[in-house]
Amino acid sequence: MVLCHASLIGAQYIRNIVEHPHVDGAVGYVHCQGPWMSKILASTSSELLHLLIDVQYKPVEGYNIFQGTIYDALSGTQMTVWRIYFDPSAHTESAEQVEGWMQLVAATATKDGHPIDWTSGNQISSIGVDAAQGQLAGLRAFLGDETCDKLIQLCKVHFHRACQLSLSQDGITHDKGLM
Repeated sequence: MVLCHASLIGAQYIRNIVEHPHVDGAVGYVHCQGPWMSKILASTSSELLHLLIDVQYKPVEGYNIFQGTIYDALSGTQMTVWRIYFDPSAHTESAEQVEGWMQLVAATATKDGHPIDWTSGNQISSIGVDAAQGQLAGLRAFLGDETCDKLIQLCKVHFHRACQLSLSQDGITHDKGLM
């Protein structure tokens, strides 16, 4: 249930405040994406084609952040293009949640007059992600197999960590020199 829309709270940055699914009146997540962020995300500038999607754990007391940043090759800086502050007791980095949040980000950019063409490579040419399985599955569901295979670039450190975790969960010991 949406608790509040941006038009009601007078902010262009905070787009939605969604109720916690299990606690009446508590906040489940807050979607932040100003129109200027949508414009950067949908840019066709060759310096702004590389998107990084990541989750920060507990940077705000009680909330994690699912966010996208664009790398500006010209200035060597990163710009946040959306943030979703979420209560980890209400939401996770599951495939369904990531797919839903990506749909929300895309719909917001379109509403702002800056639709994103995920398939051409003219607006987004690569997406850097962790090797979190929920995140990958959610992006694959959102983008489709062909676009996902073309755009997604895994973080090497997170990929190795995920492989080691998977091996240890399967009870397989490994030589650290192999990974």
